[in-house]
Amino acid sequence: MREHETFCTPESKVLLQTNQLGDFTSLWELEAQWVEEPNVRRGGWSGVVRHTLQNSEGKEIEVFIKRQEGHISRTFAHPLRGILTLKKEFANIQRLIRYGVPTMEPLYFGYSGNKAILVTLGLSEHSSLDEIDPSAIPDSLRQKLICSIAHVVQHMHAQRLQHNCLYPKHIFVKQQKDDWDIRIIDLEKMKRTLQKRSAIQRDLSTLFRYADPRWTNSDRASFFQCYCDGNTSSPWSKKIWRFIAAESRVKRRRS
Repeated sequence: MREHETFCTPESKVLLQTNQLGDFTSLWELEAQWVEEPNVRRGGWSGVVRHTLQNSEGKEIEVFIKRQEGHISRTFAHPLRGILTLKKEFANIQRLIRYGVPTMEPLYFGYSGNKAILVTLGLSEHSSLDEIDPSAIPDSLRQKLICSIAHVVQHMHAQRLQHNCLYPKHIFVKQQKDDWDIRIIDLEKMKRTLQKRSAIQRDLSTLFRYADPRWTNSDRASFFQCYCDGNTSSPWSKKIWRFIAAESRVKRRRS
């Protein structure tokens, strides 16, 4: 089947070619260990491998290679035949980059028939939020982490983008001296919303519900205060906060 390559920067192409992975077929046939067992659903399968490349100077570069076949999502734009979920995810990566929301760095995207491949730069120096022990972080740095994540999520919502699956494991962080680098990943379910409020309610209630218990109620309050730029006393902010708190309590009782 004819390859449809929609993205590959000149630098990425050189890097992949240097490692004999310069085309769709070689990327598809690469044998590597799955990060976790492939997800079999949506009429097909989807899985991710971690692989190490070497650039022309011999420096090792970790990448993630996500491959899928027949993994279809039906949307308003594609209600019958559906669309490969990797097409959606790649479009959402580009959308976040365009809006200045930190996310994965794509190196390659291509598809052939009902198969698709997405290669992104690894996040080996980052940790997912669910791997972080907040009690091990000094108070001032912990507060900065909370606010850094809140501001990234706030900026994403300002574009009326709802992540739709904002678990702590989908937020990657890296300490940079007295600051933090934040990355939002796993974007296949992200969508635009007509109302920003629905994005806020869905994403924040998900994040708060699944956060490690070591993140305290005070941490959650600090997050919301940073998210609202300190304006938590407005009727709108109070209504949102009550909804998130109630939703979190209900879902915790059900789980």
